[in-house]
Amino acid sequence: MWALVLLTQLVAAAPPEAELHLLSGETLYGRLSELSRERTVFATKDGPKTVRPDDVLQLTFHGTAKGANGTTKAAGNKVWVTLADGSTLVGSEYTSADGQANLVTSDGATIGMATSAIAVVRLRALTEAAAEQWATILEGEHASDLLVVRKDDSIDFLEGVIRDVDAEKIQFELDGEVLPVKRTKLDGFVYYHADRPDLPAPTCRVTTTDGAQLAARSVMLGDEGWQVTTRGGMELSLPLTALARLDYSQGKVVYLSDLDWDAKRSRFEPYFGALAPESALEQFYTPRRDRGFETQQLMLGRTPFAKGLALRSRTELVYRLPDGFRRLTAVIGIDDAVGDAGDVHVVIRGGDRVLYEADLTGSTAPVPLDLDVQGVRELTLLVDFGKDGDVSDYVNLGDAKVIK
Repeated sequence: MWALVLLTQLVAAAPPEAELHLLSGETLYGRLSELSRERTVFATKDGPKTVRPDDVLQLTFHGTAKGANGTTKAAGNKVWVTLADGSTLVGSEYTSADGQANLVTSDGATIGMATSAIAVVRLRALTEAAAEQWATILEGEHASDLLVVRKDDSIDFLEGVIRDVDAEKIQFELDGEVLPVKRTKLDGFVYYHADRPDLPAPTCRVTTTDGAQLAARSVMLGDEGWQVTTRGGMELSLPLTALARLDYSQGKVVYLSDLDWDAKRSRFEPYFGALAPESALEQFYTPRRDRGFETQQLMLGRTPFAKGLALRSRTELVYRLPDGFRRLTAVIGIDDAVGDAGDVHVVIRGGDRVLYEADLTGSTAPVPLDLDVQGVRELTLLVDFGKDGDVSDYVNLGDAKVIK
């Protein structure tokens, strides 16, 4: 089993104020007093509330996003370390020797780990262009370590063996010769591992105040701090103020924008005539995932949504829902980008049953939806023409998801 120790001073204190979001849709406000495998106890102004762990969707902590000097801890990050189990750690310095690595975090603590537990080390913040190039590199088939080099706005890589890493150089073995490479020339490096362990799915996604993302097997609240075990078996002890969010939604929540609709039964067509398959017009009318038609951001009632769907009239999407989901929630309305324009008729069906039906216009306030889809295997979303043809008929479903 991999072992990881976070060397930091734990300060005994109460956990910060938080919001507890439940699968039922209820949100509690207060402080967490117990988090264990058996139960979650949350202290509210109306007294303690005890809930089953399976009923918890997300915990968001308040007042933990900034460091002692009032700046975000993430601002000092210079190194991003992705572990083989999918967790990402962040810090200000990374070194390694003889197969053991040390990561200094933004608050000065030191994390020690074996390089066999590490997949990727990035030495620069990602730009959009660099992110695409990194993704291409990581998707490729490789049989050795990679040294990733950036020149202007492009990156490339060399195959070889990553040896020791200090604050200034990386010892890189290329064709049998060990070369000292200055870190300032690098974007990062990739450790090759022939065997990847078959790991259990994480039960929780942990976001820390310095921007780390941990795929956790378990998270426990102790008297002096948090005990986090990653899905790869690494154990961390974190102070009470170290966590920003605990997300238990994996397996409990599925966003419609992450599901594929039935291409054969779904359709999108303009006001005049049908669309030719694979035409430019078809692309124009195709629903957008996690973005709007007019802008990159889904906007409803001046509220941005990171997840959701944008649909034109006339659009009909048919989904096959996974088993076991009970509720469909979303906020629906005409995109803010078109102002008071837009006029549509919306119908949402579960099988043959109408779950929601309404006429929406650009002057209509966004409508929160909470629909019963228990037992529904086929979900149909229909955005039809209103009184004014298809002018500015841009319908957004913000945060559209099904919940167990």
